[in-house]
Amino acid sequence: MASFEDLPLLKAHFETAAEFSNRCRKHGVQGSSTDFLICAVGSIERCSIFTTDQDFHHFAKHLPIHLHKVRS
Repeated sequence: MASFEDLPLLKAHFETAAEFSNRCRKHGVQGSSTDFLICAVGSIERCSIFTTDQDFHHFAKHLPIHLHKVRS
């Protein structure tokens, strides 16, 4: 992970994570607070999310996030 720059977490990241959680829950999609914080940081900082966790595909239907595509 040393190749990646650390991003400081800001109040806006946590507020957006709470908003994303509420938005997804309204659509019947649940996730952890950590998952929504990752989504919030990705959205605000315009970073793609690299994950194999299938939950993020459900989040992406309702949130302005970009999932990193992996070539097979």
